Amino acid sequence: MMAEDFDNVLRTDLYGPFFCCREFVRRRAGARGGKIINITSVHEAIPTPGGVAYGAAKGGLLTMTRSLAMELAEQRINANAIAPGLIRTPMTSRRTDDPVARAEEMPAIP
Repeated sequence: MMAEDFDNVLRTDLYGPFFCCREFVRRRAGARGGKIINITSVHEAIPTPGGVAYGAAKGGLLTMTRSLAMELAEQRINANAIAPGLIRTPMTSRRTDDPVARAEEMPAIP
């Protein structure tokens, strides 16, 4: 993997939520309260071949969300993460469009 590709994934999947959270907190200053919900992935904890950057970004997002929950509690801002499993998207099309691959994935999806 090229460093540029790794950086692009981190900028999208980790920096993007960071900047959104930061702006939310700025706008809520003095308002007391609010909720942050970040979308991580099961790949925050389940590595996949070829998914180094994505897993690193989603794992980082989970840790960032946990840290924000602690840091923002005094301001009554809740921070939570949702980690969905396999969802049919262009990124997962190889696994969702192939009936054999999909059948292998389905038992692991609640």
